[in-house]
Amino acid sequence: MKISNYLLAFAAVLGLAVACKKEDSPSDGNPSMTITPTELKFAASGAELTKTVSVVSNRDWKVSEDLSGIDWIRVTVGGENISGKVIPASSSAVEVSISVTENAGYERTQNLTFNGGTKARGSVTVSQEGISAYN
Repeated sequence: MKISNYLLAFAAVLGLAVACKKEDSPSDGNPSMTITPTELKFAASGAELTKTVSVVSNRDWKVSEDLSGIDWIRVTVGGENISGKVIPASSSAVEVSISVTENAGYERTQNLTFNGGTKARGSVTVSQEGISAYN
């Protein structure tokens, strides 16, 4: 009788352990980040002044550059400016919109670093043509 009670107690504890198993979180495993595409090219003006990149990272991340002094580029998620804001880790892609203003001057380029820590980072190079009279 004692052995059957011990077996029953063991089965109950085992059942609780399985039921309480920790869920995998996006931050489990080795740090990683995937960004596609990694290069965006814009015309000086026209209809397509916003393009999208997809970011998948198992670590919280942010755009490292302080874009407050750069008036020609804007980085948003869901319409909200994310310059300096931390975006939570996610196993699904976060769609990041990168918009530029019309360019009446020389060609310009900005490198954006997406930083999720030492081993979870990537970058996107944003370039925009200038008006041909200036190039």
